[in-house]
Amino acid sequence: MKNLTELLTKYKELTVKIYDKVNKDEYDEEVDTFFDKREIIIEEIRDKNYTGEELRTTVKALRVLEEEKKLEDVLSLKKSEVQRAMDKLRVGKNARNTYGKGFSVGSFYMSKKI
Repeated sequence: MKNLTELLTKYKELTVKIYDKVNKDEYDEEVDTFFDKREIIIEEIRDKNYTGEELRTTVKALRVLEEEKKLEDVLSLKKSEVQRAMDKLRVGKNARNTYGKGFSVGSFYMSKKI
C-alpha cells in the first residue's frame, strides 16, 4: 500500500512526462497512458480518504501544483495553435468555395441562346 507522498510523487512524475511529450509535439498513445495512470492515482488518493490538510501539505511540499500549472499552460498554448491552424484552413476553404463558384458554368450559362 502506497502512502500519499509516494502517490503524489508518481503523479508529479507523470505530469512532467506529459509536459515533455506535449511540449515536443509528440502526441502518441503513451500520453493517453500517462493521463490514465494519473486518473488511477487520483482515484486511489480519493479512496484512501486523506484529510484536506494532509493533501495540501504534501502537494505543497512536492510542488505538484507548479508542474500541473506548467502542463496546463503548455496544453492551452498548443490548443490555441491548433485553433489558429483550423481557422486558417476554414478561411482557405471558404475562399476556394467562393472563388470556384464564380467561375463554374451553371445552368444560367447553358440556358442562353447563342
